Amino acid sequence: MSFVRVKKIKGQEYAYIVENTWKGKGSKQKVKAYLGRVIRLQRKSNIEFFDYFRIEQREDYLKNISKDALIASLIKLELINHGFVEEKGLMKNGNITVDLSQFEVSDRNRKVALAMNDGFLANLTLKRLIEFNEKGSQAELSLKLAKAFVETGIRVNEEVFVAVYEKMV
Repeated sequence: MSFVRVKKIKGQEYAYIVENTWKGKGSKQKVKAYLGRVIRLQRKSNIEFFDYFRIEQREDYLKNISKDALIASLIKLELINHGFVEEKGLMKNGNITVDLSQFEVSDRNRKVALAMNDGFLANLTLKRLIEFNEKGSQAELSLKLAKAFVETGIRVNEEVFVAVYEKMV
């Protein structure tokens, strides 16, 4: 099972996807992927999903929106709650850019991992969420999907989570 690990190098934090493997006397950690330099973000507001998008017919909205558009909306709202603004289809905060059409996170065209909530919004964590394609029982799949959201740093309410789950599984 893989997870995000932060390493401090010369005072700067960097995020990696790592996996533990058991070898003889104990475990050994293997780096699977580099996520980028860690940028820690502070929550600026707590706007709720249906309030921000002014959705009155929740059931119809959740039924008719595509999975990718729904996830992009969740990411957009989380970024807005962390001080980002939308500019020309991109989410920006200073030099940090999140391209929701390409699901790329960068700071001056360099990979970064945005530390939000309990996770890291980075190219790879976004890709894992968007391309979620796990197997297992309903309980296992819902737990894995919840982990993918937490790993990405995206907060999602129960009603929206269920809609995403139904679209993905």
